[in-house]
Amino acid sequence: MFKASTGSKSNFLSPYQKLKNLAMLIRNITKKSIEIESKSKEFPLAITKAIQEKDELKSEHCMHEHLSTTCRMLVESYLVNKAGFMMVEN
Repeated sequence: MFKASTGSKSNFLSPYQKLKNLAMLIRNITKKSIEIESKSKEFPLAITKAIQEKDELKSEHCMHEHLSTTCRMLVESYLVNKAGFMMVEN
């Protein structure tokens, strides 16, 4: 429920809060899939290692791979398992 705005405070979520909420939603969905869960565990280690090495490009690449792979697997899992669609590789 939204409250009336007072002063400079906004009723809208900050970009950080939106991202945090989306991450929690995805986390709650993916933890029900053993395949996604096991594959997703590889990425945080690679991201952390790249950050420790102070390799900005590598850490960005690892994060991109983590997000794109997790999202792809999530969509594939949902479409195949829940909706009955068959995924076709291009």
